[in-house]
Amino acid sequence: MSDLSANEIQRPATFKIRGQLFILFVVVLSVLAMEWLESIVINKSDGHGPALFLMLAMLVISLLGANAAALGSDVVIDDSGISRKFLGIAWRKIQWDNVQIIKTRKNLESGFRSRQVRGFYVMPSKRSGGISYMSGSIMFPEKFENMDQLLVLLNYYIGKYSIKIETTANGITTSNTSL
Repeated sequence: MSDLSANEIQRPATFKIRGQLFILFVVVLSVLAMEWLESIVINKSDGHGPALFLMLAMLVISLLGANAAALGSDVVIDDSGISRKFLGIAWRKIQWDNVQIIKTRKNLESGFRSRQVRGFYVMPSKRSGGISYMSGSIMFPEKFENMDQLLVLLNYYIGKYSIKIETTANGITTSNTSL
């Protein structure tokens, strides 16, 4: 943990995961490639089966891309709340007085290496509608630059707003006062 206090960290504080432009590039390129293939198949085939398959594949790629963009978003912490931003555009924000609980647990990191990283789940008291990333909670892995500063700020607001902490490790859930 860092020797910094929350008062020494400038706010709003942005914590970045590298590669946002690359994620956007890959998603757009994949969708364009599927659109190109679909146009070729529609012109060459008599039936709608191959085109329907490619449209469904494009939908799946788009959903996977949206998931990658959500996980690759920056975390921004300020005095009003915590938010996620992708390419500077906020897509989720929770006010501190609306945070009900912060849950942590070990998750398998996506990618080629199989290692565990701690995941954080900021759960609001009043949820917005929708599913998954649109359900109102903010989720992020312990993979940010300056993670020690992020934890210092989170602990500061946990104390200030009396936010509950729940940690799950090896199937056992415990309550804590800080992360």
